[in-house]
Amino acid sequence: DVSSAGARVVGGSDLLLPWELARGLQTRLLGRRAEYHAEIGSTQDRAVGLARAGGADGTVVAAGTQSCGRGRRGRRWESPAGGLWMSVVLGRVAGNAGILPLAASLALSGALLGALGERAGLVWPNDIVVDRGGEARKVAGIAVDAEASGGALESAVVGIGVNLNVDEAALDASIRGAVRRAASVHGGDRAAARVAQSFLLNMELLLPRMGDGARIAGEWERRSGIVGSRVDVRTGPGEVSGTVSGIGPDGELVLCCGGEERRLAAGEVLRVAPARGGAGPGAESR
Repeated sequence: DVSSAGARVVGGSDLLLPWELARGLQTRLLGRRAEYHAEIGSTQDRAVGLARAGGADGTVVAAGTQSCGRGRRGRRWESPAGGLWMSVVLGRVAGNAGILPLAASLALSGALLGALGERAGLVWPNDIVVDRGGEARKVAGIAVDAEASGGALESAVVGIGVNLNVDEAALDASIRGAVRRAASVHGGDRAAARVAQSFLLNMELLLPRMGDGARIAGEWERRSGIVGSRVDVRTGPGEVSGTVSGIGPDGELVLCCGGEERRLAAGEVLRVAPARGGAGPGAESR
């Protein structure tokens, strides 16, 4: 079940057209319904609208460009031509909203490795970074919209934005003032479809485990290498500094701050100094 809105059939396969997504897709549900827009305000807004209107679980909304793309906490996400801009309706999900960005970042970092051979690092809670000359630069981000009821997510939508085959200079110019500089990853034939297919499969395999937040958090800890790192975190108007002791079962960042434990449910990691002998998300991350 595929549809296309404003799409052009071109002599190539760089666009995430529904039939390109369907070709070789290994999932049972996610991505089996899809729509593509040459340009849209926001794939996330469109997917949330579909979910609220009773749209089919697993539906993917993809776009060539977004004029009002948004990331975490409603921030604007620049979405030039060539990137992978996609949202997926997950439907009802066990667990809580705090663990979902971690699961999605595990799925996406695995997709970048599997589809492109690109080793990506994780920065709490939802940034994907790559090492460029010892600097951890942001290559992808994740947005989550969820409605919770009775200890479960009645409706959840996950959006991903990947700087795939885009001009890094243009990205840096568009996000002045951001915590991290941007980077792009590059792939060959059908790169967008391959990354999207891998992400959807990884996400589908993670969904049955979402009720076990501690397990997801533990896997995220191991993949990120963040435990023992010294971090500075922006929390609203202030900053908190401490040593990471772990990730909680609800996705919270657990810090040791001068002998006192702090649990942060939300925030933005500004700087990471990896633990001695640890790799962290790159070299010192900024």
